[in-house]
Amino acid sequence: LEGNELEKILNEAALEAIRRGAPEIGRGEVYFALDRVLEGSSLPRLPEGYDCNRVFAYHEAGVALVSELLRSESDNLQAVKTVSLVPRNRSWSRTTYFISSDKSYKMLTAEDLRRQIQVQLAGRGAEELEFGESTSYGALDLARAEDIAVKMVNCGLVGVGEDGGEEGVL
Repeated sequence: LEGNELEKILNEAALEAIRRGAPEIGRGEVYFALDRVLEGSSLPRLPEGYDCNRVFAYHEAGVALVSELLRSESDNLQAVKTVSLVPRNRSWSRTTYFISSDKSYKMLTAEDLRRQIQVQLAGRGAEELEFGESTSYGALDLARAEDIAVKMVNCGLVGVGEDGGEEGVL
């Protein structure tokens, strides 16, 4: 973070401490401020009884669970940092990851990329397991999985044979 970003975060943390009636800025206020500054301002919360709240929860839980299970097999997957159901301007829910100081997660093998596809599709899978079908909420995840698959083909990590048979399997 740069100086101006740190200033914004601490100012937001101070405002949150005031809103909570806290005598000082604590860890909770700083985490709230980090989320707000980095992810954007809050969207209005959906009423508690809406079914989509359950969809969001299962979707993000599926992503986080599969991500952590696969991370035990590969150091090149990033660790889950937070799972949030607080709506922000970019999305209604999200899973965020720690960024490793080691940039090796940017140089990935075909197996690492397959794991990333599995993580991207995990939310839809969790929806299907719980509700019997997936929703359109995972459309962005599906697009990301497709981008990873295209990257694998373009990098020569998998391919399709001339006769239409598979040379490599995603």
